[in-house]
Amino acid sequence: MKQPPKKQKGVCVMPTETLKNHEIMTMQGALVELVRVPMPVRYGWPAQKVANKLAKAMDEINQARDRLIRNYGKEEGGQVKVAPDAPNRTEFDKELKELMDAEQTIEFDPIALPEDLVLPMASLMALDRFLVAPVTTEAKAKK
Repeated sequence: MKQPPKKQKGVCVMPTETLKNHEIMTMQGALVELVRVPMPVRYGWPAQKVANKLAKAMDEINQARDRLIRNYGKEEGGQVKVAPDAPNRTEFDKELKELMDAEQTIEFDPIALPEDLVLPMASLMALDRFLVAPVTTEAKAKK
């Protein structure tokens, strides 16, 4: 978990993360789970904005994956599929791996969560790159 970015006078600096497409797929599911949790807008709004950016990235990934499937697959029962024993399966797998390993840079507002929020550890681990340390009750009292 990161510390909130330092504010620079007169400059708006938005953090970025470079993510592989397979990481985006994992994070997007965790963010969907997070935005379903009722929380004050100061916490929920940054989470929703990141979720929207990852959803857009997921649409692009899915479109590229669908193109690969149409390129290498055959229609079976109204759906295009790449069979495990297809003669071009090795090429398909290679290109799909390249797609999943491709990187995208996402700009985001860091997400601070309420300190009493309970989420599965898997979700917290998946979102770690977007989270900042929450301002604890003790830190608020020192101010």
